[in-house]
Amino acid sequence: MSILSEQETSSDFETSTVFTAITHNRYGEPGEVLVASEFKAETLQPRSRDVVVRVSKRPIHPGDLHIIRALAKGGPSTPISTDTGTDLGRYGLPMGRVPGFEGVGVIERFGSDANRENKLAIRQRVAFFHPKAASWSSLTVVPSEALVPVPDDVPDEIAAQMLVNTITARIVLRAGHNSLPPDFELPVYILQTAAGSAVGMLISRLAMDLGVKPIRLVRFGERARTLEAVLPGSPVIATEDRDWKAQVKVAFEDRPLQVVIDSIGGSFLNEVASLMDYGGAIVNFGWLGEGVPDLTGFAPNGLSLRGVSIGGWIQSTTAELRASDIKAALRLAQKFPELFPVAADYSLSDFQQAISHVEKPKVGTVILSS
Repeated sequence: MSILSEQETSSDFETSTVFTAITHNRYGEPGEVLVASEFKAETLQPRSRDVVVRVSKRPIHPGDLHIIRALAKGGPSTPISTDTGTDLGRYGLPMGRVPGFEGVGVIERFGSDANRENKLAIRQRVAFFHPKAASWSSLTVVPSEALVPVPDDVPDEIAAQMLVNTITARIVLRAGHNSLPPDFELPVYILQTAAGSAVGMLISRLAMDLGVKPIRLVRFGERARTLEAVLPGSPVIATEDRDWKAQVKVAFEDRPLQVVIDSIGGSFLNEVASLMDYGGAIVNFGWLGEGVPDLTGFAPNGLSLRGVSIGGWIQSTTAELRASDIKAALRLAQKFPELFPVAADYSLSDFQQAISHVEKPKVGTVILSS
């Protein structure tokens, strides 16, 4: 008998409904290990406080591909089981793991205890982020506490990507704040790499709202000009310029460089470290760069390298802080939709083309639509 209560209110959802899911039963190159398969909704394994969501759109984050490839920068890799009796991201799918942590869709059905406080409704549009959301599927099962009602003025393509990127930006800025000396005074100047990325733009916006002045680095001059037009208010410097380090020093107006927000890593860490004052900290949340950094100069200069990720947000963040992060995501989505550009929107069946697009230079997030 299904865990779902027979007395609950539901849509015309039936367990015989067929849905499509992208799965992999081993780690490796996405083009080799991912497959699209059809399943009946009876295959889902919801619990009493879970909600069945029909997903309309979900982003492909670079981190999703790191995990599929079992790269260290994607975090620890857990074994993939194909036993249908196990909990595979709230699924019992015989084909294995379903990628994706984030998306937007409509509620199809509640578990017996999932809507105890009557805050949600069937067919209500919701966004979600959860480590077991398995969003690369047209139907998924999400814990009710992970659902965020989406206002009417936030379109699906923005709602689908607003949570992970904004929460990451907030986590990074909190780590940067904690790295400042106790006697700091505003305005604080920070150096920010990959400032034209989806998360980078949100970090810049949130920093400026806090009275912090980010000096923003991008790779190319064309991207610098675009970013200045979309998000004015602080300098943007292209590292393709030979004198980019001199431009950084001018932009800092003789203020100390204590914090670098970085998502490039690699050998580029040494380039930014060479600009820092004694005792500074590099807050890293990504590793897009090539090469290996030489950290031998960090100790003599009192520098620190601090890695942060969204992985522990649900387990280690207070409920009040999580609510504040979600509120910030909704505010940005409503007030600054230009900070959530879409590079392309592919159908779920064209997921391999979408993945190829993610790995090319682009502006914005690649979306998969059901």
